[in-house]
Amino acid sequence: MNPSPSAPDCDVAIVGAGPVGLLLANLLGPTGLKVLVLEKNLAPPSHSRAIGITPPSLEILGSIGMADAFVVRGVKIQNVHVHGVSAQTGVCSFRELPGAHPYILSLPQQQTLSLLEQHLRLSPNVALLRGREVAQVEPMGEQVMLGFTEPAPKMTARFVIACDGWRSGIRQQLQIPVRETRYGCHFVMGDFIDSSGMAEEAHLFFTPDGAVESFPLPGGIRRWIVQTPGPLLVIPRGYICRIVQQRAGIVLDAATQLNHSTFNPQRLDCASLYRGRVILCGDAAHAMSPIGGQGMNVGFADAEMLADLLPGMVRGTGDISEELERYEQDRMRAARVAANRAAQGMWLGTWTGISASWLRDVILGGVLLRGPFARLMASRFAMMDVPRGRAQ
Repeated sequence: MNPSPSAPDCDVAIVGAGPVGLLLANLLGPTGLKVLVLEKNLAPPSHSRAIGITPPSLEILGSIGMADAFVVRGVKIQNVHVHGVSAQTGVCSFRELPGAHPYILSLPQQQTLSLLEQHLRLSPNVALLRGREVAQVEPMGEQVMLGFTEPAPKMTARFVIACDGWRSGIRQQLQIPVRETRYGCHFVMGDFIDSSGMAEEAHLFFTPDGAVESFPLPGGIRRWIVQTPGPLLVIPRGYICRIVQQRAGIVLDAATQLNHSTFNPQRLDCASLYRGRVILCGDAAHAMSPIGGQGMNVGFADAEMLADLLPGMVRGTGDISEELERYEQDRMRAARVAANRAAQGMWLGTWTGISASWLRDVILGGVLLRGPFARLMASRFAMMDVPRGRAQ
């Protein structure tokens, strides 16, 4: 008879201390499971990426008593003003959404990470280990072995959750097939000290030359995103200011620009969300266009469902294969809904040329931002009907 395996180092190892990984760790805190979060970087990123937190995500945060801490630090966006070729075509308003949060909360990703990391310290059974880059993932029956790039002892876990982003090294090690879709759209974004007078409102400018998007951030900052004709390897000084003035007629002061970055949206769909006891979550499981702010919020719902399933799987009170299959089916469906909507919105918003722009104005101003369609658009943009899985 073979000797029984030694006890694992932890019940759940979460690889990646991004928003989704840290939220999952916080959700698992009250369960009593021993959880380790493994992050290769020694410090959180300094530049904000995702900024929009939807009402369903605030509900998830509220389940662990964190929603108020987020709301008090963020900006409540209740209206998105949509501008067309010659005038405003309509307003997408979240004021009539049901529930306690009739708005999209704007909060820079680094502040989201800070809040989640602070809250994690309240759970003695959860620990965050920085400087641990996972280089090896090896299933071993009822455990998974993890090896690291730096000299460090290998460790074992009952389950490993890959929250290591859309380039996921763990997904690559598991050789899970992926389908990538490149949209051929290109954007530059930058944060500025806000002197626009737009207060806490968001504005979208759809023009024949390309789109301009503008969102308020806490602390008197505003993010500007401009569509570019092609990918930019170098961003000329004052580029965002020049494009915003040309397309939206708004003058920005280049001296107040705080940062800039580029992104070229693409979509990633995985053939499977798990191999054995290694489970993909967040962007490692599905990536989508960041236009519309869907990706992080879908990942939050992934974390919610996993936090509901993992205690039973660890303690042997549920059928592991059945639970993993349910997770895969539910989260693939949710990601498909969100990614399709993000792609549709980006497709319509990036039309260029006079004729296409006038047609877009008719579609938005005459149909989508009027009457019941406007309420439907607000609900969809706020992800009120995107599936959240068994934990809902």
